[in-house]
Amino acid sequence: MQSFTAKKFAANTSLLEWTTASEENASHIEIERSMDAKSWSYVATEKARGSLNYSTDYSYVDAEAVLQRDRFTTVYYRLKLVDNDGFTEYSEVRSVTFDNNGIVSLEAYPNPSTEVINLRMAVGETNTNTAQMMMLDMTGKLVKKQTVSANGISVLEVDQLETGVYNIIVKHEDKTYQKRVIKTN
Repeated sequence: MQSFTAKKFAANTSLLEWTTASEENASHIEIERSMDAKSWSYVATEKARGSLNYSTDYSYVDAEAVLQRDRFTTVYYRLKLVDNDGFTEYSEVRSVTFDNNGIVSLEAYPNPSTEVINLRMAVGETNTNTAQMMMLDMTGKLVKKQTVSANGISVLEVDQLETGVYNIIVKHEDKTYQKRVIKTN
């Protein structure tokens, strides 16, 4: 292994890049992830390209990294190099730190729902801890309005609404976010 780097990519994913010097007898490279640099889980496999005389560059984007972390987290990565004869060797560990600044997450679950919808929002560091939620039916009519948490879970009671599709619009500071939900009986 000539080099191995890991860095934050597109605000919510990790970009891993590595270069091998020679891949004689190489089978594949397994990418592993950890939240504590102790317990490792499999992420993906890259088949070795089998070059004997020159270096080979690889890259992998881990779009699942954001799903594995909380608000302020470091995600650790290592590479497991596997030869055709079963011999394995590990790379050095690399890390990516996510601070959640500028990352917005808006989830509505369960969806569809009969009684309540949990609205989970995460906007990171902010001056305002609340946001304004409006729920509109498909004709654009306002059917519900309430203040929700900008970094947490808020419960929206929907048991009194008619069965149908609704748009949830959340305004926080100078930004607007939207989710579509379904109310069933």
